[in-house]
Amino acid sequence: MMALFVEAMATSSVIRPILRLTHLFCFASTFGMSLWVSFVSGAILSQCTSTREQYGYLQSRIFPLYFRIAAFGEAILLATHAVLHPWSSAGTSEQWQFQILFCSLFMTVLNVYILEPLSTKVMFERLKMEKEEGISREDILASGDLTNLDYLTKCQMRAVNSKLSRVQDFSSMANLVSLGCLTWHLLHLQSHLGVR
Repeated sequence: MMALFVEAMATSSVIRPILRLTHLFCFASTFGMSLWVSFVSGAILSQCTSTREQYGYLQSRIFPLYFRIAAFGEAILLATHAVLHPWSSAGTSEQWQFQILFCSLFMTVLNVYILEPLSTKVMFERLKMEKEEGISREDILASGDLTNLDYLTKCQMRAVNSKLSRVQDFSSMANLVSLGCLTWHLLHLQSHLGVR
């Protein structure tokens, strides 16, 4: 029953242009937002915030919203692509695009539910430790090592910093994979310009 409904939507001369427009709008919005947040906003934030607490707070507000909006856009991309190109009648290229869009959505959902919350938790844990020990951003930038701390505190700080670095690396990698998938989809869309 559902397959018949999807097939009817895909072949409808009224709905098909609306689905294409929705697909393009969601793609443009999601791709543009991903480029901006991935490459521009972080650099601006790091220059405009004076303390790690401010930067951490802004990141903890921006990234969850960014990942949720991106996941929503990618879900719409996947759904409209699936309706416009049903798997049973889609060519190899369209089936690859479905898998690429699914990969993009998977990576973003991984960031939404696992990596970003963990990153935020560990970042605030580190900020709390720094505050308790009286360590400022200037101390860390100036000395690089934390010579004024006892051995146990140094070990705890290094462990938290290492964990934060790993989680942020995984989160960044998932975000870049998602962006790479969207770029691949852009190339696919470009190859179909002018084709009905």
